[in-house]
Amino acid sequence: MAAPSENSTSSKSGFVHMTLEELRLRLSSDSKKSKNSMSPPVLGLALDIDETLSQTNLAWFQRLIQLFGNDPRDPARSERSIMAEFHLAQDVPWWRDNTAAMAWMDAQRTSPEAQMGLPVIGGAVEGVRILLELGQRERLDIVCYLTVRPASVIEPYTIKWLNENGFPPRPVVAKPDEPAVPFSKGNEWKAGCLRLLYGVGVHGIVDDNPKLPRCMKEGRIFLEGEGEKIVATSESDSNSDSPSRNLSQHPYPGRVFLYSRDKTEPEYDIACACVDWTTVVVKVKQWAEEGSTGI
Repeated sequence: MAAPSENSTSSKSGFVHMTLEELRLRLSSDSKKSKNSMSPPVLGLALDIDETLSQTNLAWFQRLIQLFGNDPRDPARSERSIMAEFHLAQDVPWWRDNTAAMAWMDAQRTSPEAQMGLPVIGGAVEGVRILLELGQRERLDIVCYLTVRPASVIEPYTIKWLNENGFPPRPVVAKPDEPAVPFSKGNEWKAGCLRLLYGVGVHGIVDDNPKLPRCMKEGRIFLEGEGEKIVATSESDSNSDSPSRNLSQHPYPGRVFLYSRDKTEPEYDIACACVDWTTVVVKVKQWAEEGSTGI
């Protein structure tokens, strides 16, 4: 990836768009320096963007209703009612079965301009600010943004949106563009990222998608250049020539703070339900105080 120019949004704001491997190498170097200085380990947290910081769904649902129509059974139905039932626009039957609507969604995902003007999730800016303040006392830090948005939409608009809405400057790691990593494998890709980054300082994530902790718990990952796989259960089972040799072993030892959820599946004990950002702050604080990550 080329270094950002002096006039780029990332250069001026302190944000930087990085690949997974670039971030892993940077954190690995920082981790070695920390160990050499005998400093206590820092608990690292990643942040998702869509539906965790930005109300992307709300903007999409409003536009889809305008362009492709509402629920055939209830033409006056509100977008929030549809969101509550289906959560994702691509799962809404009357849009899922509409070729034009699905094409519009595909175009939005890969449009840099579509990332601007999105409303901010209520409490997100304040919640992130409190976590940063908490980090000064609890050895906690927000390490990066980890998103399944394609890499091609990050600069300048995603970074500009983060900066203009008051989120802290951190590296932004995005899903490699298709066909390297298909959109349908976004959660598996993110699960692989979290496993690769656990050993170098990212011990959990705030994310809204319940499919992510399922992938983490089941060991399902998708790595660029390697495809889909089940993570090895011991180091001897890993291919030493593969990037997956750096994966923390199954079961995943970190935590997924599942935003906008009031419950999680009992078998996915790595997930912690957080109905709002106030709850995220409370749960992350408890996690930090417990120091139960084994780092």
